[in-house]
Amino acid sequence: MRTTVRWAVPAAVTLGLVGFAVAPGASADLPEKTPAEVLTLAGESTLESFSGTVEVKTDLGIPTALLTGDDPSAPMDTDRTVRVWRDGDDLARASMASLMGESTVILNGGVLWTYDSDTATVTTTDVPDKPESASAPWTDEIPDPAEAAQWLLDAVEPTTTVTAGEPTVVAGREAYEVVLTPDQDGTLVGSAAMAVDAETGAVLRVQVTAKGAGSPALDVAYTSFDPTPPPADVFALQTPPGATVTEREIPESYDSGTSTAKPEVEPTVVGEGWTSVLVLPADAATMSQTEMQETDGLGAGVLPADILTPVDGGSVLSTALVSVMLADDGRVLVGAVEPQLLVAAAR
Repeated sequence: MRTTVRWAVPAAVTLGLVGFAVAPGASADLPEKTPAEVLTLAGESTLESFSGTVEVKTDLGIPTALLTGDDPSAPMDTDRTVRVWRDGDDLARASMASLMGESTVILNGGVLWTYDSDTATVTTTDVPDKPESASAPWTDEIPDPAEAAQWLLDAVEPTTTVTAGEPTVVAGREAYEVVLTPDQDGTLVGSAAMAVDAETGAVLRVQVTAKGAGSPALDVAYTSFDPTPPPADVFALQTPPGATVTEREIPESYDSGTSTAKPEVEPTVVGEGWTSVLVLPADAATMSQTEMQETDGLGAGVLPADILTPVDGGSVLSTALVSVMLADDGRVLVGAVEPQLLVAAAR
């Protein structure tokens, strides 16, 4: 199995979308496959040209105060819908609705083109050949079921029980499902399920459910999916009338071969499997807990004291699926784990 699961986001512009949202409980009539065979199907998928629509639903219980400073008891969970197109490694597009319009990102060869209809601004960037280890600059903005699936696959044996779910239908396509159940104590994850397209091996849906919860805390899924190449004009870089165009240079640090910038401080990982904790050194974290509490806008608005729980060595914010520790020495620790595991990792 390859180390990276490709995201099969299959093809249709406005008219050609095959696939449709199916009522919950829809089932498929497919030949039986073992969980290992389904994971292999996903890992060996070679689909590179596709289009579709992805919906992301979250129910993490993240306090509104993290972003707004409003009532700390009010949960702030954001659902979003993104339309995606891809044709090979050099052509990709994603469009996401915003409050006042739509934002669009297009990669066309060596040019990264973004448009924000709220501000009527186009930004173009020449993208150099990147090291294989580098992430594409648009991936943080595009919800990727395969990236979510890769996280699940990395957590398989020996810390996970893998079982076969019932064949299902996602975005109008028959799919196999595997369910991953952590065998480790201390994780906040109760189970995770992945639906894999029976024809192409594309990951169509990933759902992660917290312990004791009756519905997923994270649900990333296609509602439309077409595994055919999109029309070429989908990737055209056409400036909308009245838009302002800005050229931006890619940071030198993007190309590790030519960068003269100070090397980035690398995070470390403590533990393994579902109880892994990511530790960001103090130099990589923006501010220590004390500074956050004393700084206007951060202390009072983003991290008010009443949403943090004091622990030995710092303070912890815990949601349904993720815990974050702000250590007194400036480090930040993050994991899908119970708070005490963060405290232990910080020692």
